[in-house]
Amino acid sequence: MELYHSAQGGKVPDSVFAHLGSMRTAAQRVPTKFLNGKQVLVYHDHLEVRDNYGHFLGDTDITDICKAFADYASNVVISGFDANIKNPLRVEDCWDDDPIGSGAMDLFQENKQLTEPQRDSLRQVFYPFSGTVYTEDVMFRISDKDLEKLIREWENNAIFRREFEKRRTRFLSLNEPEDIATQNETVWLALTMRLRKWATNNGFDSFVYANQSEGTGDDSYVTLRRGQLGVKPIERRHFVAESYLKDAPQKMLNCLWEACESPDNTLGVQDLIWGGRDPASFWQPNLR
Repeated sequence: MELYHSAQGGKVPDSVFAHLGSMRTAAQRVPTKFLNGKQVLVYHDHLEVRDNYGHFLGDTDITDICKAFADYASNVVISGFDANIKNPLRVEDCWDDDPIGSGAMDLFQENKQLTEPQRDSLRQVFYPFSGTVYTEDVMFRISDKDLEKLIREWENNAIFRREFEKRRTRFLSLNEPEDIATQNETVWLALTMRLRKWATNNGFDSFVYANQSEGTGDDSYVTLRRGQLGVKPIERRHFVAESYLKDAPQKMLNCLWEACESPDNTLGVQDLIWGGRDPASFWQPNLR
């Protein structure tokens, strides 16, 4: 199965918990990484930059946004893999930008693969949670003793440590309160690790979901086993900044005026940054 992954410098993802999708979805993920939690609100006459809490950081314009995005995307490589995926477990895209396990049983609302005994055992995986796990759920349902137990359960696991470092880098870059974020991430990742163990023990090698947040609803995958991506990428694509800057700013402006029919309408810049073109069209393969 040919699937794609976007990363700074073309870094090959670890085969466990690698997020992969169509070429379009991999390209569409780049603006999300570029913004890194910031919001750029597009009004009919100006653009505002806000942090992840909604605090105003300043004004910008379409030309500056396009140039900054082109600089960022020029260092991103989209790699194609012949992924060894045979038996994916269908989940719902309900975890936002948190670890998958934070979705708990809401992940399986529409799943038709699972038997009732499997659902019962999954409920034990997520105990004491049932639906999506939010910060307040962690605060009120997990004691200090529970947290210490989770840390002891996973602290020597290399995959858990690697994923926690990624999450820590992220929450520090977003200026989230470290004590609260550490507790949340520990719980969410522990649930994710438990879910992976359950899934692989039940014969599943990946998660599959209709990617609504980064694509157009086409399927994306998360691998669960080592070695699923092969030895190396079968394709690598680089961003063509010249092509993008040639017409994206004007097309973005045209899209802005078409979309903002009233002075009160706002859009996220990620809705407009491609200027109405297929995101994959700006990426050129250079080796196969």
